[in-house]
Amino acid sequence: QLDVLAADLPQLAQAAHTFSRGAAELVQRRARTKQLQAAQGPLSEVLEVPALMDTCVRNGHFDEALDLRAFVGTLAFAHGDLPVVAALQASADAVAKTMLDTLLGRLRGPVQLPECLRVVGYLRRLAVYREQELRG
Repeated sequence: QLDVLAADLPQLAQAAHTFSRGAAELVQRRARTKQLQAAQGPLSEVLEVPALMDTCVRNGHFDEALDLRAFVGTLAFAHGDLPVVAALQASADAVAKTMLDTLLGRLRGPVQLPECLRVVGYLRRLAVYREQELRG
């Protein structure tokens, strides 16, 4: 029996090594899954920024929309090489275009001086026009 056990020992050692390697891979996958799960909430919130920005524009909360656009710009500056961040930037730019159209629409109608000054301030923050164009 001792000879049979000695003969099976290399196979047992190989099986143990294979099991150990598989277990280590599972531990790594579990760690990555836990990390992804922990980042899911903040990631979801970041991906919702363009929709939140659009809601702000539709409700006339232009300061908040501009703050969100600045946040996306900062994110794009730091991580612009990531496709998801580039898509986020494109969505924020599309909402900024909607905001620009809304603000220009406000200036086309009858507007009081304080409202006009607020709109021009928003246009400055959008940085679409040069200062000379805003003054002219």
